[in-house]
Amino acid sequence: MNCTERIGILANNEPLSSGDAFEIVEGVQIWRPRWGANINHKVNTLYIAAVTQQVWDNEMVLELTFALQSLTDPASPYKPIRRKTPR
Repeated sequence: MNCTERIGILANNEPLSSGDAFEIVEGVQIWRPRWGANINHKVNTLYIAAVTQQVWDNEMVLELTFALQSLTDPASPYKPIRRKTPR
């Protein structure tokens, strides 16, 4: 499937009749962002927040994994990254 076909599929993604941002199908959350709507649309802001949270969680898991590895293996090239957390 090429890029144009993928864009067409996304553009034709119909919103849920309930107006919800996602549905649960066989235990999996399926998001239905409004690709043609403003980014500030309620559903789109929920989608962006969920994606942002997932990326953040993944980065924290990776950082903790590398930090633990550096503590248990002195030869490990990975050193924990020190960040200031937002208040």
